Amino acid sequence: MTPGAGLLRELMARGQDLNWGQFAIALINGIVYFAIGFFLFHKAEQLAKRRGRIGGY
Repeated sequence: MTPGAGLLRELMARGQDLNWGQFAIALINGIVYFAIGFFLFHKAEQLAKRRGRIGGY
C-alpha cells in the first residue's frame, strides 16, 4: 500500500507530475494485494462451509 500512498502524496500535496514507473509499481502492488485477499477469502469460505458454519449464499 505504500507505493500508492506515496504516489498520491506527490501528486496532490506536492503538485508533481505523474511518474509512470511509480504508477506501474503502485498498480501491480494493488493487484497483488487484491489477489492475495481474494485467495485467502476463498479459502476461508471453503473452510467455513466444510465445517458447516456458513450456508451457500
